[in-house]
Amino acid sequence: DSIEIHSLETMIESFVLDAIFKKEITRNASTREITLLISSVIYGSLLTGHITQQNPLKIFFRRNIDQIVKSLK
Repeated sequence: DSIEIHSLETMIESFVLDAIFKKEITRNASTREITLLISSVIYGSLLTGHITQQNPLKIFFRRNIDQIVKSLK
């Protein structure tokens, strides 16, 4: 047995494709665009939250992810 190591963007793209297939994402955009959007929110939330000392960071991050999920439906 071997362990496969994937990049974060590869994993996100896989989740996006699965969500599109399950009709959880209905927005008309390319898989690549949605993947980049989610990646940007992940990295941007962590960086911005750290710089602006959001406490707890988990809530700040979750709020941003929730906004993206709402915008994709």
